[in-house]
Amino acid sequence: MNLRVRKSLQCLALGVALAGWLHAGVPALEPIPDELPQEVRAALARRQAELRQELSDLVKRNKAFAAKYGGGVVEGSPEEAAARRELAALEAAKTKYVEAARQFNQDVEGEGAKWREQHELTTSAGPWLRKQEAAVREAAGRHKEWRQEVVAAIEEGREPAPAHRPKELKDLLPGDILLFTPDTSSAGSKALPAADRFYRVLDDLCKGNVFRALSREKSPAAHALTFVKEANGRLLFLDHTPKVGSRILDEKQLVKQYQGRGIYVARPQAPVDGKKLWGVAREAALQKKPGFGLLGDKAVCSEKAAIAVATATGLKLEGNRLGPIDITPGDFFDTSGVGKYFLVSPLGK
Repeated sequence: MNLRVRKSLQCLALGVALAGWLHAGVPALEPIPDELPQEVRAALARRQAELRQELSDLVKRNKAFAAKYGGGVVEGSPEEAAARRELAALEAAKTKYVEAARQFNQDVEGEGAKWREQHELTTSAGPWLRKQEAAVREAAGRHKEWRQEVVAAIEEGREPAPAHRPKELKDLLPGDILLFTPDTSSAGSKALPAADRFYRVLDDLCKGNVFRALSREKSPAAHALTFVKEANGRLLFLDHTPKVGSRILDEKQLVKQYQGRGIYVARPQAPVDGKKLWGVAREAALQKKPGFGLLGDKAVCSEKAAIAVATATGLKLEGNRLGPIDITPGDFFDTSGVGKYFLVSPLGK
């Protein structure tokens, strides 16, 4: 018998049972906040009960292993091979449980963050709006890389490098507007060719139609909502529909509700930056640089580069309604209604 192997397995077995091996690095399950909606609490409670049962089963397996192999095993024996398989299975089960427990805790924290955001929006709309305004201003003032690359590319007559363009939901900044193309699976919507859709999305944006956040059969951007912020690892969005009103959605809800639809991101620009961006883009279009063209006098498009610069005018807050576009950063930056500037690009391309 190899004494080293025998002692090694003996120590492992005793460590599993007596030295807290099973519980080392295992997070405690977070309590479920009482203020969460009942259906959310019920779903979390079911998962919590399942995890507690899973941990209880692991403890039983842990004790059985220690009892069975606590005295060690002979090196190279079938018993040793069986012990190592059981120990590996225990370690894999523990790893799986830890991942599930951490995800549960993140979900509890995320649901809490979403609820607090919705509660503040509902009960203290004014202060909530001012905080959102500050976040949008800060984001537009600090994250300028995509605008700067587009300006440089237009001036140099090339396509902008995509490194700083928002490509996924995780790339969004507070105040970014998501423009959704129509749901082509519904009877009232019709698919549009890609190029036509791109231009018509911009046309809708510039005319202000999209700022009503209403679904219209012939609208290329059949719906719009605003990215609010990331909280506790969750992306939060402000959605508004005539039936439901204003509500906070997380990423899972957004994907479930709007899956399969094309998305464009209209990123607001601070006036001083937006005016420069609009100026160079409009000049490129007037000079008929390859790939650029004017759409009316409020949008410059580059179908080749899949970007556009848009300015929307005459868009004002409508009373106290907090639809997603009513809190558009353009309204914060330019209350006179002279111009609101956006850099528009498709998401996920």
